Amino acid sequence: MTAESAPSIVDIIKNTTYGVAFLFSADFLGFDAQAGLVLGILMVVDVVTGIIRSAIVNGGPTVTSSIGTRGLLKKVLTISGLISFALAFKGIGFAPEIPISGIVSVFILAELYSIIGNVHSALTKQTKSEYDAVKYLIEFVGGALERMTKIK
Repeated sequence: MTAESAPSIVDIIKNTTYGVAFLFSADFLGFDAQAGLVLGILMVVDVVTGIIRSAIVNGGPTVTSSIGTRGLLKKVLTISGLISFALAFKGIGFAPEIPISGIVSVFILAELYSIIGNVHSALTKQTKSEYDAVKYLIEFVGGALERMTKIK
């Protein structure tokens, strides 16, 4: 690591603050910080294996800035959705621990599925479709809302 690439003290303080804020919000919102950490690590591993897969399958580095940005934004939206679910449960008076734990588990499994798909594609040079956990949750919540508001 060169002096130019080493993180500054400001970056270290900023990132530490983000970490503490995450742990506080995880506790406040009712989900296990350890599960959140596992999800974050799997998201990073998914990005790395996706880049490696792309390089192997396409014969060289093919990940562009726009593709990387799109992938990163999808991860940010996933986390935003998770926080939104937790806030909504908290706001309507439900104990968010159990449903949020389930949602985090679905996201963790979806990230694992994506990593396995990246490895499979890299080894076989065949693309593997991904499981869309966000689509599943949207359909699940939509169905639940319809059942809750259905007048008999």
